[in-house]
Amino acid sequence: MPSLSSWLTFKKLCIAAFLLRVVLLIYGEIQDAYLTVKYTDIDYIVFTDAARYITQGQSPYLRETYRYTPILAMMLTPNIYWFKSFGKCLFAGADLLVGYLIHRILVLRGMSSKDALKYDALWLLNPMVANISTRGNAESLLGVMVLGTLYLVLTRRYFYSACTLFGLSVHFKIYPVIYAVPLLFLLDNNYGEPFDKYPFILAKYQYYRYRLLQVLDNDGDENKLKNCLRGLVEFCSPLRIIFGVASASVFFLLTALMYQQ
Repeated sequence: MPSLSSWLTFKKLCIAAFLLRVVLLIYGEIQDAYLTVKYTDIDYIVFTDAARYITQGQSPYLRETYRYTPILAMMLTPNIYWFKSFGKCLFAGADLLVGYLIHRILVLRGMSSKDALKYDALWLLNPMVANISTRGNAESLLGVMVLGTLYLVLTRRYFYSACTLFGLSVHFKIYPVIYAVPLLFLLDNNYGEPFDKYPFILAKYQYYRYRLLQVLDNDGDENKLKNCLRGLVEFCSPLRIIFGVASASVFFLLTALMYQQ
């Protein structure tokens, strides 16, 4: 008789995770209709009310306790136009996408696809994770943005897409900014230089970097502050500078635009 590990594949795991969320979505509709204690998270009702204000051309912040980006309310306008559980389906789908990203990232880091399955299952078949998204919590969207940024950085492609996605994640909620430091460490010399096609800009950067290091090295006194400054200058490669500037630009641009709401 074949073992579970030999029978299980990532596709079958995703199908099981999908069915789990479908069952919970259907159960949630039944509980909301017939039981006093509702399945739907109170925040989901807030999201839907904010989306209704958007459809009326008004600010989502007219809804008391709505404290999220207007982008979320805009994304959930199908709750008003189509059916009220659209957002739950969206969040559950994002849950599945997080599971896919977990699998791809583990494989990229050298783990075999078979070994990665047990870690994928910790997310995809976790009843608490499925319960949170199907009740209408939007955290799975943030998970997609953060893990999507990591995946794009690890694949060493679509650099500016990674910057955009990370800026968007920090706009959604400020705490993903703590992932900036590990992401910057991943942008090492093996990643490639963004100015290879622009030798003049690269030469200017290298010149000023050399002069700055020369100033720090000319003074014979060694102290912790100078060592920290030298390390900071060596760390700030063009790629890391661009990632920081581009991500911050996306964050501030979106925040400024959404502030108008």
